[in-house]
Amino acid sequence: VHLGDGWTGVVGPNGAGKSTLFSLIAGELTPSEGAMILDPSRAAVTRCPQEVDASTPEIEAFAEATDGRARKWMGRLGLDPSGYARWGTLSPGERKRWQLGAALASEPNILLLDEPTNHLDGEARRMVEEALIGFHGVGLVISHDRGLLDRLTTRTLRVRGSSLRLWSAPYTVALEEWTAEEGSRLEKHASVRRQEKALRRRLADERRAAEKRSAGFQRRTRTSDPKDHDARSM
Repeated sequence: VHLGDGWTGVVGPNGAGKSTLFSLIAGELTPSEGAMILDPSRAAVTRCPQEVDASTPEIEAFAEATDGRARKWMGRLGLDPSGYARWGTLSPGERKRWQLGAALASEPNILLLDEPTNHLDGEARRMVEEALIGFHGVGLVISHDRGLLDRLTTRTLRVRGSSLRLWSAPYTVALEEWTAEEGSRLEKHASVRRQEKALRRRLADERRAAEKRSAGFQRRTRTSDPKDHDARSM
């Protein structure tokens, strides 16, 4: 799988390995097979976990920064620089915006987000989406928010059965494509099964017919005249 600039939605059932994939990209795990190649090799990777209970040194540094880059992201995310001091009383949605602001202000080459719109109301969700659209590196987002995936991403990476497959489309379009593909595959499988059952029935019928002919021949042999050379030859 090759991922370039822009946003990719990472989807799959719980336990499929989405978070493990993020750990591999972030260098927290090493692959037991294959390779994870970054270009450039020292590409900066920032990962935003789903949890926002505790602050981090990165968020604190972002809150204290006064440069134009930090102020830009604070403005886009509706953050009050003095608000960080109330971290203990901030809502999960406010903490998530501080977390995202710190990540975006660090300007990483690769940004990994896990459920970034959890706990956000409508206005906060709009601000976060617009801010994320302004990110120009390689972005991957794990989310069950279909609206976010369709508006933000241009690719969908499906994690399923210990495998990855990349679809060059947002989630809803990709879902339609793989659903149609799986439906076609299931129909072909069902068709093969039907043919197999028909062949088994045909073989069983032919076997019974052969057994019936053999039994009839044996009866005729037993009842034929011992001096009938033609019958014995048959």
